[in-house]
Amino acid sequence: MQEAPIPEDDSARLKELHSYGVLDTQSEAIFDDITHLVQDITGAKIGVISLIDENRQWFKSCVGLDDAPKETPRNISLCGHTIVQRRPLIVNDALEDDRFADNPLVLGEPRIRFYAGFPLIAANGMALGSLCAIDIEPKALTPKQVTSLERLARQVVSQMELRREAHLLQSAELALQAQGGNGQVKPGIQLLSEINPVMNREQLQQMLSLLLGLDQPPCFALARCKFKEYSRVSATIGSAAAKNLIQTGLERLRDCLPAQASTAYFSDDEIAIVLPQLSEESAITAVAERCMASLEAPLKLNDRDIELGMNMGIAIFKKTIAMLILYSLTPASPNA
Repeated sequence: MQEAPIPEDDSARLKELHSYGVLDTQSEAIFDDITHLVQDITGAKIGVISLIDENRQWFKSCVGLDDAPKETPRNISLCGHTIVQRRPLIVNDALEDDRFADNPLVLGEPRIRFYAGFPLIAANGMALGSLCAIDIEPKALTPKQVTSLERLARQVVSQMELRREAHLLQSAELALQAQGGNGQVKPGIQLLSEINPVMNREQLQQMLSLLLGLDQPPCFALARCKFKEYSRVSATIGSAAAKNLIQTGLERLRDCLPAQASTAYFSDDEIAIVLPQLSEESAITAVAERCMASLEAPLKLNDRDIELGMNMGIAIFKKTIAMLILYSLTPASPNA
């Protein structure tokens, strides 16, 4: 038997794989839907999403196999070969292939005869695992079927990217709430997404450091909002009242934000908003327009109507590229 080789960049590959936070998670319908499509497209008995860890191949999804194991040793995996060659590995009959004829997965359960593995390639080029069609009888694929499975493999990676962004935010949230910097989190602690607190500037910087710390940072947007009339209002009615006014404005803004957004006080007259999983300018523009519209009506303070103009700048982080878009709301006639 030819064991699955280890690629030279395996340590970097494993780091990339672990950054997704997918290993050892529960099955999910979106991934099972994809492996069912593999069955439909190929007519194969089994559809699998396999991720190649250091010493094992672990199955995020496996349909068509009763009592399927969650993992098997990496050295006997056919998917281990797929990630090394970084292109589809199609074995029409494993018993006729010298590399796999005496493989335990061929001679024993699940008695693989046909195998088609399509590598799951991350944005940085690392092969994380494979999307597979497996059967207990010899088979062959048409060019159209091959193209369809290549597309599905890209969809698997896209879904993993979404989950990595959620995993990174959760990791950042837990890190920010750890006690005394010793990494011990209070029992029963809630995540930021559940209680949606307002961070301070230092906590914001910690979150951004965590998000940007990977070789391939996730897509997200960072908005910085400045209340233009804060200084005038503070000088007129006092800083304490002006801060209460900012709090009221922040509450309006948060009503306009996606549930996964996080907010932070950046300075006395500025707040910051982290918008995960948003990188398309049209979607971010829609959020910005809702935020700006929410402050068009005057804010109430001690039965007085006070208007706060706001400038909003948004940096959109697409991997290593950032673009900036700006918005401005100027009150027509301040009443403070």
